[in-house]
Amino acid sequence: MGAAHCSGCHRTFSTANLFDRHRVDGRCSDPESIISKPRDGSVGERVMFFRDGMWRGPEWDAAALREAS
Repeated sequence: MGAAHCSGCHRTFSTANLFDRHRVDGRCSDPESIISKPRDGSVGERVMFFRDGMWRGPEWDAAALREAS
């Protein structure tokens, strides 16, 4: 699926998943303030970053991709 635009806050997200994460209890949340919740209790990381005119997930380098697979 492609980009998703929010008619409420007029932000554009690179995926529908990121769009859904910015909606909390029927309201728009500031994408910059959304933090992941690690299961191990450590400090979370930002979920979205503004690049190329829309909100996107973090960029992954080759080492991070190998580690995740």
